[in-house]
Amino acid sequence: IRDGRDVSLSWVKTFFGPKTLAEAARLWRKHVQCKRRFGNVHPNAYLEVKYEDLLLHPEPTLEQICRFIGVSPPDPSWSQQPPGEFARLLARGDLHPMLAVSIASHNQNKWAQQMTGMQLRVFERVAGSMLLACGYPQGSGCKSFGQRTLVQIYIFGSYAIDRLSWRPIRRALKFCIPVVLWINSYLRLPLLRILH
Repeated sequence: IRDGRDVSLSWVKTFFGPKTLAEAARLWRKHVQCKRRFGNVHPNAYLEVKYEDLLLHPEPTLEQICRFIGVSPPDPSWSQQPPGEFARLLARGDLHPMLAVSIASHNQNKWAQQMTGMQLRVFERVAGSMLLACGYPQGSGCKSFGQRTLVQIYIFGSYAIDRLSWRPIRRALKFCIPVVLWINSYLRLPLLRILH
């Protein structure tokens, strides 16, 4: 799980992601709820790890994951290995530039500098209870009736914009990526050369 405010800032930049911050907050909340529901039904098949823990404490977090799935932890030099071909391909452009670099402990809490007060209030109105449930602190929230009213109007308009855009179709296309990866793993195609 990653702080939903940082997730939302990343999602709205993607071609398949939600168009508005309110919709991103709703999708993040739904995503976490679904995963936790699965974890409640299948506790032996669910491990919850915070993205921020992986950034700040990569070795112990990775060891915890390896123990859970029953494999040996990687060699300590794993974080120094160069990225694979597909990671380099995805890192091109603005979509996933962090895939081509080592773990960056600073890649968190971007929302504190990049979100406006209104955006923060909107996100917290939609998904604030899930932020708290995941252990993430909230901002100041809506203090006045006028702020709450403006936030509600913004949220309603955001949902309308998202429903009337092409993004839901693009989101469906995103699910084709695993099929491409699976086919590529068997055919061993040089994706970088093909898509260059």
